[in-house]
Parts: sequence; structure tokens; C-alpha cells
Amino acid sequence: KLQHRETRRKRITSYLVSNGFYETYHLSFVKEAENLLLDPHQSGVKVMNPLSAELEFMRTSTLIGGLKSVAHNLNRQQNDVKLFKWGSIFNLEEENIVEKKTLSFWMTGNNNESNWHTNASKSDFFFAKAFVENAMKLGNTKNYTTEAFSGNSIYAYGLNYISKGEIVATVGLVSKNILKETDIAQEVFFGEIDAKFLLESGKTETQYSAISKFPKVERDLSLVVPQQVNYGQIRETVNKLNSRLIKKFYIFDVYQGEQVKEGFKSYAIRLEFEDKSKTLEDKTIDKLMQSLSSSLETDLNVEIRK
Repeated sequence: KLQHRETRRKRITSYLVSNGFYETYHLSFVKEAENLLLDPHQSGVKVMNPLSAELEFMRTSTLIGGLKSVAHNLNRQQNDVKLFKWGSIFNLEEENIVEKKTLSFWMTGNNNESNWHTNASKSDFFFAKAFVENAMKLGNTKNYTTEAFSGNSIYAYGLNYISKGEIVATVGLVSKNILKETDIAQEVFFGEIDAKFLLESGKTETQYSAISKFPKVERDLSLVVPQQVNYGQIRETVNKLNSRLIKKFYIFDVYQGEQVKEGFKSYAIRLEFEDKSKTLEDKTIDKLMQSLSSSLETDLNVEIRK
């Protein structure tokens, strides 16, 4: 188990480094005010013999330490910063000290440099979200749902990843109040993943399979979706079909405007089907598409455009 854990950790670290991230280190001891900035009701675990009067508490998040590293770089005209950290955070739960290991990362400025054939692209929420999900994919973790949120003490907006009723990862745009406290004037995206979930919950072995000899089939659905319904809920509905024939599912177009009624948005989704033992027949795919359409209409109040 330890071997698999370390293999996954090295794999994820290599992935982040190859995408321009640098590993950062900082103390686990913080000022009480830094913990209270994140949660006014949680000052954190107090150290019995602190190194100094300003380092009396254990951090409840790696966020502030990472933002200090970001600010250090920005103050030296390094405006494109991508950092990550494997570390621990500490909280009090019913007077018990709970240590949780996490993988955290910070992004600001451009995601990549411009060159003769590629323009620079600014770091945004979707880049940050992709790094979280790719890290979880490298950890073989798949059993999670997503839930969007807007506005809390840490994030201006973001996305929670939930497994077995617990939040196992969060990613989003850091709130302006926190950026102001750390003297940062530009947007910073922050992600934090539970390392135990990331490194231990997935399958322990990588499995390989031969490329199918039979052609894949693509089908599209045009949906009119209520504003409160998000992509994660649609993905969960697709996953509930539990069909081995569905190999890929994604949204390829989103539209909101005059042609869509108020309170709704338009999604175009694509599904890829494949059977490794035979050529798929239309009637088999039609049956799956009908089941999916019925579930979307019943569970999420989605309208299917014919």
C-alpha cells in the first residue's frame, strides 16, 4: 500500500512539474490572525511551546503560506506563478486535534508563455479545475461528484468535489479580501485535495487493455437545462446508467441568450460508445440514449431538443 501511495505521489508531482509548477515549502506555524482570516470561528490548534509570539498556532489551511510565496514572486516581477505543496493542516474537532494531509496549488498570471506559434493564455478557473481533476485521475480516483458554490470566506466562487458525503477537494478563485491581506492585486486560483483520498482511495494497480477492433459511435444531445443544474449533476446522471458501452462524455457547447427561455441555459453534449467484442447496433445505442433522456427529464427537469 505504501509503495502504491508513493508511486502515485511521484506520478502526480511529475505531472505538475512538467506543467510548469514549482514545489513550495513553508512553516506549519502561523499567526492566529491568519487562521481567523479563513474562518472567524476557528483559531486553530495552539502550540504549547511556540517558536515565537507570532507563531503560536498550527495552520488550518496551506492557503496563506502559499499566497505569501506568490506575493514574494510578484514583488520580484515574476508575474506568472504556479506553485504546489504536499503538506498537513490541523483542526480541532470536538476538542480533538485532527491532522489532514493535502495537496495544494496556486496559479496566477499566464498559464503558459507566448512563443512563435502559441500565444500566452491567462490562468483561469478551468485551467485550475483541469489540474485538480487530472491529479485525481493520476491517483485513479473516480468516485466523486461536484457541487458549485459562490462566495465564502476563502473563495469568490469555486467547485467542491464530494465523495461519500465528504468534501475531498475544492478549487476556486481566492476572494479579494484575502488577496488584499496578502498584498496581491491580481487573481489567484487555489486548489486543495485531500491526500488520503487522492493517494489511497483508487485502484492500486494500473490496468491495460487492447485497442478495440470495432468502431466507436458518437451521439449528440441538445439540452435545455435549468440554471441551477450544473455539469456535475448531468455527469452523475450519465454515470448512473452504469453502462460499459459509454466510453466518453463531455459538453461541447454552452449557450445563454435570447433564444433560450429565462431561467434556463442550453448544453450540447456528446457521448462516445464502443463495444470491444462487436460492432454496435443502432437499436442498442438508441435504448441507452432513451434511458438517459428519460433520466435527465425526470431527475433534473431537463428538456431534450428533438
